[in-house]
Amino acid sequence: MENKSVCLTWFADGEPASEMFWLRNDKGIVSGGQFNIANENKRSTMTLNSVTSEESGNYSIFVRNVTVSVYKHGEKPPRTMQWRCKKGGKEGVLVLLH
Repeated sequence: MENKSVCLTWFADGEPASEMFWLRNDKGIVSGGQFNIANENKRSTMTLNSVTSEESGNYSIFVRNVTVSVYKHGEKPPRTMQWRCKKGGKEGVLVLLH
């Protein structure tokens, strides 16, 4: 993965509007240099350019002011709340926030 770019995106919706902060090893990441963070319309995207082994770590996002919906296994959320991703040819529902 050396010298490639990594792009992580998180969606959140809440009232009032959610604030989203990216973390690396539990410390805040500031946009600039190799890190580009874009927050727009219920979405936050962090892009890490020219990845090297020095950027390895635990990346996470802190979201404030959101309501989380929890559904039982097998229970379907309203269609408008489903966010899908494909991995290895399989499709799955991601964490639902509204």
